[in-house]
Amino acid sequence: MQGAVRGELIDFRVSTNDFGLRDAPVGPKRGLRILALGNSCTFGVGVEGEDSFPEQLENLIGQSVPQGVEVLNAGTPGYTAFQGRRFLERIGDDLDPDLVIVSFGFNDSDVWSSRTDRETAAAFEPAGWRKWARRSAFYRLLAAALPRRGGDAVPGGAAGSGGAQIPRLMPEEFYNEMTAIAGWAKDRGKTALFLVWPYRKQVTENRPEPIIYQPLILKVAADTGSPAIDLIDAMIVAGEQMESPEALFVDHIHGSPQGCRVVATAIADLLARARVR
Repeated sequence: MQGAVRGELIDFRVSTNDFGLRDAPVGPKRGLRILALGNSCTFGVGVEGEDSFPEQLENLIGQSVPQGVEVLNAGTPGYTAFQGRRFLERIGDDLDPDLVIVSFGFNDSDVWSSRTDRETAAAFEPAGWRKWARRSAFYRLLAAALPRRGGDAVPGGAAGSGGAQIPRLMPEEFYNEMTAIAGWAKDRGKTALFLVWPYRKQVTENRPEPIIYQPLILKVAADTGSPAIDLIDAMIVAGEQMESPEALFVDHIHGSPQGCRVVATAIADLLARARVR
């Protein structure tokens, strides 16, 4: 598949399972199950499936978990925390994860319309195709290939009526949706682990301070008592050991195989410290 993000052409293969996930078929749960929920950074736009961070994480921790481990890649290009929360409510119980890794923020702060995601969803909800699209692997593949504006957002047919553009999720909506995801996990005795994913410029220009919606992610984690990993510092440290830190990315936000390895390693280290078995 070929796609373009801000004019940068990327070429990679995609296959999905019956749940529309970029993963192998999901069978009965037999060991530790981790669900990686997020946008195209989790999905792995620009890299092969085995190089996405969920797949690399599974390989890193697989041998240390006696009963076995599977990391399901539930990243979807264009998703905000609003769609992520709805995904969990729709099929989260069917997947029954022990840990939910949550990575949103880029699309959430992006603007493309005079309506928020919640307003757009309400406008389209009566349409019969919406139910099909939510579960369609083809729709996910199409979304991954379409040109994007802003983060990794995929422009849809919800253009505003000429009004001022607003974020797909207002800051308070983003906070509430991320909090709801943490609540979904806690209500089931599970854990939500939040990731602060860096912009490439933060790494290449050595700017570790959280920006845009990144501070809200850390606030959600603190307010809900959930763990969080600030990947900005991890990427900066990794970049300092490379000839060029730009090699950690395939474009302005999406991780290269090396960048996804940094993400997977940071998560594996946290799980090891928490003695997840």
